Amino acid sequence: MIKKIFKGCLISILVFILICTGIYFYSISPNDIEIEDKSFSVKEYNSELDFPNGNLPSFILEANDEDILYQAYVMKNLGAECTYVCVIKPALNSIKLENKLPLKTKQLKEVNSILQFNNIENNFHPVIKLPENMETESGINIRVFNPNFNEKLNVNSGMYQYEVSKSIDKEGYYNEIIIYDRNSNLLYYERYRFHAWQ
Repeated sequence: MIKKIFKGCLISILVFILICTGIYFYSISPNDIEIEDKSFSVKEYNSELDFPNGNLPSFILEANDEDILYQAYVMKNLGAECTYVCVIKPALNSIKLENKLPLKTKQLKEVNSILQFNNIENNFHPVIKLPENMETESGINIRVFNPNFNEKLNVNSGMYQYEVSKSIDKEGYYNEIIIYDRNSNLLYYERYRFHAWQ
């Protein structure tokens, strides 16, 4: 009987040590950045990005490959934090958002506080700046299409909207920002999702 208890304890300790070792090496290992030759479907990440009563917009889910000019998906902390950003060229007059540009001072501060990678100033450059060695910090994975996209959005003419969801127990929350530049017919979309796994 004592031998069985000892054997069970020993196996539990070994499993615990193996898990801790795996987490440690994962946390210290640099992650390569995955550069894509063509756009990828955001539907691959639907389960990571969706939220109760906060689904991804149809114009993002249904964007054609030729309309997607830039994309990035960033995952941190073993998937607890996920961010999807893209720039698309929507069909003319197909976008209706809640507010007209330019942003007022209060809204500009709020939007800049929830944007994950860049701030809006006189214009907005939507591309994530990648490290020169093309390796992320430990625990971060990045997938990018067209990292050299260089167009900036004019934030003086067009529309925008943003959403900061309420946190739901065992679900987490999400932030969403949409900026549409009427002059260039470019739309920027960002969804940040925090998972409150327990």
